[in-house]
Amino acid sequence: MTTPRDLRDDDALLAVVGRSLDHDPSTDVPADLPVPADAVAVARAAFELRDVDDELAALVHDSLVDESLLVRHDATASRLLSYATSRLSLDVELEPDGRTLIGAVAPGGSASVEIETAAAIERTTTDDLGRFRVELAPGWCRIRVRAGGATLVTPVIVR
Repeated sequence: MTTPRDLRDDDALLAVVGRSLDHDPSTDVPADLPVPADAVAVARAAFELRDVDDELAALVHDSLVDESLLVRHDATASRLLSYATSRLSLDVELEPDGRTLIGAVAPGGSASVEIETAAAIERTTTDDLGRFRVELAPGWCRIRVRAGGATLVTPVIVR
């Protein structure tokens, strides 16, 4: 059994890539030749970097947490969440039905929105004011907003 390597180090990653590419293309390669483990490790490491420019949003407000402990929680009230990155902010309203999610992206304007759930990835766009509304299956979700060259990703939201 081989020990997995830490391929986050650039020099280690380049050394593995170099060994994987050290093949004479003029020689015939059998079709059933297995993919080298180093090549698989490099491919996985590269795949993990696909969203390296996405910025994980910080939760700046959660009405469920921020409401006073002395006030009795109303189960019929919407839950309000606010997230922020250095370039974008997102306000989310989770309706009490457990399915409706309403959001607003700032600065306003057109933005691409992906909502990942356990069942699927829902895609929508915002209106001119940065607003959107989707119906989702109950459960967790994660929101990714792309606007103006910036990307905001929320942590998992449990509804």
